[in-house]
Amino acid sequence: MFKELAKLDKNLRRAGYILLAVVLGGSFLALLLHPFNLAPLALLFVWTVNLPAAWFLSQAAKLQGRSAWLTGFTSLIPAAALIEFFSLCPGSPRTKQASPR
Repeated sequence: MFKELAKLDKNLRRAGYILLAVVLGGSFLALLLHPFNLAPLALLFVWTVNLPAAWFLSQAAKLQGRSAWLTGFTSLIPAAALIEFFSLCPGSPRTKQASPR
């Protein structure tokens, strides 16, 4: 999995690592805080850590010729950020392929 992330461009790679931290860290934190009835604090962690991912996804969309504003705003929601990440990855049907000349 890390080999595929290393092949991506800088902004997409950073967003991928942050989204990985969001998913794994949020899950671990929710499990850790559940016995103390503080699991909703994990949501605060997820939304806060997701902000830089939204920024990097918007920059990656800008480099691909897509709307950076739309991608950034939709990526503020963590689940939508994952969808945007996979739609921006190379090989996705939504990414613009460079025309061979």
